Amino acid sequence: MRSHNPFSANTIFVGDGLSDKYAADVADVVFAKTKLADYCYENSIPHNRYRNLGQVAESLEKALESCALQIPDYRIAWSEAI
Repeated sequence: MRSHNPFSANTIFVGDGLSDKYAADVADVVFAKTKLADYCYENSIPHNRYRNLGQVAESLEKALESCALQIPDYRIAWSEAI
């Protein structure tokens, strides 16, 4: 994950398996389910447990809305980025 983020921008990671544990270790925000959620819990990695991607999208949308006044005008809306 670090190699794909050369400017150290904040990162959000969504995963569900043990193969995702390396990304979960370094991400700023982690959404995890099943085995990854268990791994995060056991290793005290802060995470947001989810059941489906709709919950992740809803959480991200609410987070962006709550800080909408702090986002400069040149940034695009989350829905435009998808």
